[in-house]
Amino acid sequence: MFKLALNIILCFLFVQAQNETTRQPDQVIQLFRHGARAPLQAYEGSSWASSDLGQLTILGMKQQFYLGKNISELYPELVGSTYSPDNISVLADNSNRCIQSAIVQLSTIYLGKNSTLANDSSPQEIEQYSLMQQLDDHLPESEKFSGDVVPVQVDIVDSTNEIIFLGQSSQFCPNLNTWVGENQNDARAQEIWNLFSDEIAAVNKNLSQQITNIGEFLIFGDVLIANRAANKTIPGDVTDPILIHNLTYAFGWFTFHLNQGQEIQRQLTSFNTFQAFIDQLANFRQGQPGSKKMAFYAGHDTNLISILGALGVLSDDCLDANFKSYAEKQTLVYPNCYYPYYASDIIIELYNKTVDPYVKFYYNNVSISLCNNENATCSYQDFVALINNVTGNASSDVYQLRCNGTPDSKKQEIHALCIFAFVITVVFSLDFSDKKKGDYLLPVEKQVFDSVTSSSSAVEEEGECGGIQ
Repeated sequence: MFKLALNIILCFLFVQAQNETTRQPDQVIQLFRHGARAPLQAYEGSSWASSDLGQLTILGMKQQFYLGKNISELYPELVGSTYSPDNISVLADNSNRCIQSAIVQLSTIYLGKNSTLANDSSPQEIEQYSLMQQLDDHLPESEKFSGDVVPVQVDIVDSTNEIIFLGQSSQFCPNLNTWVGENQNDARAQEIWNLFSDEIAAVNKNLSQQITNIGEFLIFGDVLIANRAANKTIPGDVTDPILIHNLTYAFGWFTFHLNQGQEIQRQLTSFNTFQAFIDQLANFRQGQPGSKKMAFYAGHDTNLISILGALGVLSDDCLDANFKSYAEKQTLVYPNCYYPYYASDIIIELYNKTVDPYVKFYYNNVSISLCNNENATCSYQDFVALINNVTGNASSDVYQLRCNGTPDSKKQEIHALCIFAFVITVVFSLDFSDKKKGDYLLPVEKQVFDSVTSSSSAVEEEGECGGIQ
């Protein structure tokens, strides 16, 4: 029974792709989360070896295998019959789980195809064949692929581009620590903490080290999700499905709220990743040397959260509304509003790269309407304008100012702009007065959670210048 449920879980992403017709865009950009992993930290009663902490698991490899099959099925023309780094690039954050997830997914996309790369026994190629052999050993007979692996190339971030994945970290944006602290102690966070006080008390009954604050709960929640995916005992002997569901929701809500609870966080944490996307789109449209038909990025949940939060796909409110709907056994109000579980992905498709270009945006293979069009498309110009808007029209200099200045530097900027606008208005009124003024758990994710014991997983502030955002 367990094996059957596990296969259902692992086929989740693959089934999604099968339910949709093949798509034929000119370019595809994908940002995906690594597959299932061990917890990041050791925890009371943990059965994980210290060397395994934070590392990709066999389940995580399988998730990336099916994600790779999705890509192969959805975009056969872009994938082609031969792997070439001239056509497809994969950039991974430098953590092992991201690198290995990227290797498995890319290798799966090109199983049984050709490659322009020679077998050179490089360290990455040796790791590629080792990972794929481990994966093959754990696949059902009908899906084994031994002998079909061809060499592929995964690029790993360095000091020139690591900000794409780390732009939402205090390493690059020190002020984020201040904003996270504010969010952790604000009224909304305390409201949710109190809402789940009974669940936390139930866990504490069987823990020697009590959970007393949100930070401690997030450490526990990470272990809960990782252990459940690996079919391991959850700390505190938590077995009740409803309790697990509620704790999982609370983990997703707090993770989002702490990292995305303020507008300036949503603007800054998404800026560098969006900039990489826009550069890929623009370079491809202009036929720049080195531009790619397919550009993939292997990162973390926080990378997806920053994009989804900036675009309004995720928010405190929609997560909250979905939990209430679930608790009341009602249809989810915001079916696309949920925490990005392991191997979740975001895809941007570009169509008509030269004449009337437009894009489509997908979250876990479900199209999201960003520009309020019936067919869920955005003109290229509208998409770029949307990105500029949700990032606060930021630039690299503005990012540095807001991240390294005083935490309210955004307000200082607005005040300065207001003063500047006022001065300009006065000047023009004096000199030219005679001239005319012109939503937590997606239903299918709930199925994953409820199948057995595997898998994880618009309130606008008034501006300081009369509503200017």
